[in-house]
Amino acid sequence: MDNVSINNTDNDMLRDKMRSYSVLNTLYHETRQEIDLLNRQISVKDGVIADLKARLGRHERLYMTVGDKESVLISPSNSLVESLLNEICKLKQKKNEGDLKAARQEIQRLNTQLREKELELETIRCQPDHEKDREIQRLRVALQEREQAEATRSVLCTSLAEEADQLRRQLGATVKVCQELMARLEKDKRGGGEVPESSEMGSVNAQIRQLQEENQQLKQRVAYVLIYTDDFKSERADRERAQGQIDALKEQVSQLKQQESRDVVPLCHVHIGHRISSKRSKDTSEPLLRTTAERRQQHQQHQQPAAAAATPNSAWNEHPGMSELQCPQCLATFSDTKAAEYLNHCLECARV
Repeated sequence: MDNVSINNTDNDMLRDKMRSYSVLNTLYHETRQEIDLLNRQISVKDGVIADLKARLGRHERLYMTVGDKESVLISPSNSLVESLLNEICKLKQKKNEGDLKAARQEIQRLNTQLREKELELETIRCQPDHEKDREIQRLRVALQEREQAEATRSVLCTSLAEEADQLRRQLGATVKVCQELMARLEKDKRGGGEVPESSEMGSVNAQIRQLQEENQQLKQRVAYVLIYTDDFKSERADRERAQGQIDALKEQVSQLKQQESRDVVPLCHVHIGHRISSKRSKDTSEPLLRTTAERRQQHQQHQQPAAAAATPNSAWNEHPGMSELQCPQCLATFSDTKAAEYLNHCLECARV
């Protein structure tokens, strides 16, 4: 496998170099084609100049006759023609030099970019192995923390959903009893002539007060359930974001693994033990677990001041670990190996 990975790495490097060389070759051929095109244009201009010179010689050679003497040829001076030719040659030479200079600068720039890319590849290839191991270990720890936080949130969501269903059933039964009692009272009032006994009225009033108290408690619990539902939604959004970050971290881990398998250098190998920092685990996982419980604690402080005063606030300062499960109402902690006991405790707290 090592030979295959080394061969794959060499093949990738050769492909990169071949692409760079092909780019340089393409630019070189394009520059040559531009130079050939300019040479053809220069030859065309030379032909035009020669034609103009011939036409100038034909049209400006005048023969003048003065008296009985022979005709005299009048034409442009040779010095003027030579100066014009010299000026044309200078312009041609200047243009050719400018084109060549631009082509050389472009080739030099491409060579510089190619050397920079080669140096970058060499730096990545010679990167120490302990840095790669440290980065991979950090990503693994972060991934493990995310998974544990997600498991804790799923357990809380399940228990609270069951509690919400139970409260809905109790509320429905209480509403039915209240409706029956109200119907009986209305019937007794419409009776008119028959006056119920005081003991029966007292018992009915006591039942009504008891049912009203139960109804009030159920309304408070329904309010708690609605708050928990909002917390579920926020936790679901956090979980989706965390899942996206987990996928990104997994992709980074896979990329680093592939890079590590490609860039194995036997002479630079250093063995590094896998160490997990508990402080980092607590610091990174604490915000995910504290948000929901803090909102519930704040709501309990507004709705039930006495219960909030009796609840010890020091539980949040203890920073439970990622392997502990915490009750959302009494803030009691359980080990992750005692999930059944934790669920029973949550149900009992919900019934109280």
